[in-house]
Amino acid sequence: MRAGAESFRRDAERMRLARLLACDPEELRFLDTLDAGELRLLRLATKEWLGRAMRPLLLRAIQASTLLPSALVASIGRETLGPLLSARFSDYMNRSQLVSISRHHPAAFLAEVGLHLDIDKLSELAVAMPPDILRAVVREVLARKEYIMLGELLDRLPPTRLPHVARELTEGEPYLRTMFFVESPARRQEIVEMLPEGVLYDSMRAVARSPEALLPMALSLTLEVSPAWQRRMAVHALENGDSLLGDLVAGIVRLDMWRVALPLMERLSPQEIGRLMHLPVWRDATVLDALLKGGASPPLRPWLEALLDQMPPELATMARQRLAEHSS
Repeated sequence: MRAGAESFRRDAERMRLARLLACDPEELRFLDTLDAGELRLLRLATKEWLGRAMRPLLLRAIQASTLLPSALVASIGRETLGPLLSARFSDYMNRSQLVSISRHHPAAFLAEVGLHLDIDKLSELAVAMPPDILRAVVREVLARKEYIMLGELLDRLPPTRLPHVARELTEGEPYLRTMFFVESPARRQEIVEMLPEGVLYDSMRAVARSPEALLPMALSLTLEVSPAWQRRMAVHALENGDSLLGDLVAGIVRLDMWRVALPLMERLSPQEIGRLMHLPVWRDATVLDALLKGGASPPLRPWLEALLDQMPPELATMARQRLAEHSS
């Protein structure tokens, strides 16, 4: 799972660097030898270099802009400079000036500018921005599928501002993709507690539809929330029919994610595990072998034994025989 997460984050950092350089992300494939952390350092260094080269000009322009009405400055930024240069100007503006100008921009333009802003400056602006404008901007960001930016913003917002952003996550897939970029486990738990259960349950259905893309994100999130929430999600999956469960199991098999999925069995009662192990999917020899192979290592063996104990008798007998063959 860590390898999959690293690959995802590396691709995300490459896309952010491409946005900074105004080029196609595919043009930067030669940087794939770097890990996500190295790419992030390269992006920040590039941004610092670009900012240093432009700093004298920007400071003079900002000083001149204080003599103009905010509406006119906003119009110049929108019609002449565009989002990238407007973001560079914003890096050197004080909060009151920035908020005053932002009131004259449509949400779509503010969202575009936000993609190029330093995350600390973006957080500062989000704190000062009127709540209705902030929510409109977040909706634009979600429409553009800019989950990296939104996750980083959620990580840094103070608790009083968090609901205005988090509650715009009304669908399962955007929720998962955004939460993947929220680094703080405590903040992830805060957001989980804040959202309607329908969003969390919709995320499970989204995983069943696209396990290759979303299962690593869902499992990484599930392992970091409280045991009570882990159980709540597991029980919800059990209560939503064999089709959903079968799709989730099939995704775990394809991605070989038993190491993170099996420990979640600890949150279920023996009766609930029995319900899981009566799924038709386990009668597929490929699926059963994948479970036995994935759970055979000493750290995972206790959870595998718990599953075997709750299988239908004839299936458990066959599974134990195959496990013995694998071990010999």
